[in-house]
Amino acid sequence: MELYTTHFLCNQAHRTAPARQFFYTQANWKTAPISLDLGCGTGVITSELTFSRAQAIGLDINPDLLTQAVMDNLPNNSVHHILADATSLPFRSSVASFVLSHFTLMWIHNRETALAEVKRILRPGSLLAAIEPDYTGRIEIPKDTEYTSHSPIIDYLIFRGADPFIGGKLPFELRSINLTKIQFGTLSWEYNPRTAQTEIRDEVALLQAKGIHWKPPVFTYTPIFWIIAFKRKIH
Repeated sequence: MELYTTHFLCNQAHRTAPARQFFYTQANWKTAPISLDLGCGTGVITSELTFSRAQAIGLDINPDLLTQAVMDNLPNNSVHHILADATSLPFRSSVASFVLSHFTLMWIHNRETALAEVKRILRPGSLLAAIEPDYTGRIEIPKDTEYTSHSPIIDYLIFRGADPFIGGKLPFELRSINLTKIQFGTLSWEYNPRTAQTEIRDEVALLQAKGIHWKPPVFTYTPIFWIIAFKRKIH
């Protein structure tokens, strides 16, 4: 996740905050005092998962981002960080009450294995919550009529190994591994021209840093899916 700056990740987390608050109301925190931030990055969200005195664990495969997360959360004894791969989670089975993926599953190549691992560590009746994009519905309004409908950001994400179309596929994938009570939808928010232009500048800067020229549009919109699913209870 070296693609994005801490500033970008903070802005992203701010926009998705209402969805995460909904997630927390759905979680059964009493089933286990451990929650997991899967792909925590710089840790801008991990401390939220200490809800109801839970111990929050931020997990990431990138040591540089994880170091930043550790430094930013030094005073918090309820937040811990682990360098690990999501396809081989270093936890015993049925240990977690809540797992969050915030723009993380899109980056995991072997997603089937990672989802199976998440299911394994969840306690029965506990919750996986995800916020992931779906660039299938990407909209770009050009500055002039010569601009094409082709978006280089999609090609770049695919080139870097991401699945930019995960949002609409994830509910089916969760159902396929026998998770239950699946709910999903797309996020909506009030249009803010300043925020929109900041996001465009971030995307332009990302591509330019990799030597890709992209004439910025005046407006972009990418659907962001929220998804929740539960591990079946044992009767």
